[in-house]
Amino acid sequence: MDRIIDEMITQDPYMLSVKKTILQIASAESPVLIIGESGTGKDLAARAIHEEGKHSRGPFVVFHCAARPDEQPSDLLRKQDSGTLFLENVEETSAEEQARLAHLLEQEAESLPRIIASTRTAEIRDELLYLLSVNVLHMLPLRERRQDIPALAEYYISGFDRILGRKITGLTVEATELLTRYDWPGNVRELRSVIEGAFNLTTGTIIGPEHLPQEIRGTGAETEAQTPAEAEGAGAFAYDDTLTYQENLIAMERQFLRSQLERFDSKKEIAEHFGMSKQTLNYKLNKLGLKNL
Repeated sequence: MDRIIDEMITQDPYMLSVKKTILQIASAESPVLIIGESGTGKDLAARAIHEEGKHSRGPFVVFHCAARPDEQPSDLLRKQDSGTLFLENVEETSAEEQARLAHLLEQEAESLPRIIASTRTAEIRDELLYLLSVNVLHMLPLRERRQDIPALAEYYISGFDRILGRKITGLTVEATELLTRYDWPGNVRELRSVIEGAFNLTTGTIIGPEHLPQEIRGTGAETEAQTPAEAEGAGAFAYDDTLTYQENLIAMERQFLRSQLERFDSKKEIAEHFGMSKQTLNYKLNKLGLKNL
């Protein structure tokens, strides 16, 4: 039987640490809070936590907080006594309901199922946030883990080929480059849809640029034109052929972030300018030895 955690395709060091954390916390009783943009795989991470632990013997129940405004998750929580309850987009519940959830977690934790909650914003009442964030997972947006895009695309191609029997073998170099340059506002979910759409358009055995949406085909020249402006002050990066490809990427990222620390007045401004969370920026700075600059 395939494991859900194996569907979390990544070579990114941070996301690999997320997968490791999932395995470490899966058998615990404590709540988990998963933070990330829409489409980053928060539901996949929740299902992996459930599957890998002892709670897998019970049901995995999803409560879509944004889609069920007339129902209260606290009522469902009282009815479910085993398995896992996944509260998707918990920030969408009312302040009063968040207070009820906090009361249940604080007073009746031993009789409740495993609680996993996800949020896009982490804008949750403090008392509930503290109780949910015993274990916290941050899911990176796809634009912050671009090295994963080709492997994810190939994974979805293989999956659709098994279903549709089209014998499509992969992507052209040009199509791969376009996918890697695109910013993916819909994250992994959008990438999956793009690959599915390409299957409907191609009549051959390989997906090319002509099978991709216009917004992706149009990103090549734009990205190259924008990159120097975004990296203003970073200077040219000197490739070192004594280092591996991954080591050069790390060195380039270190040089770039160091230049942005000099360019902006605060880390908050850097995060906002480049569309990343403060947590992600702090992680990268710490990983690259730049946290104290």
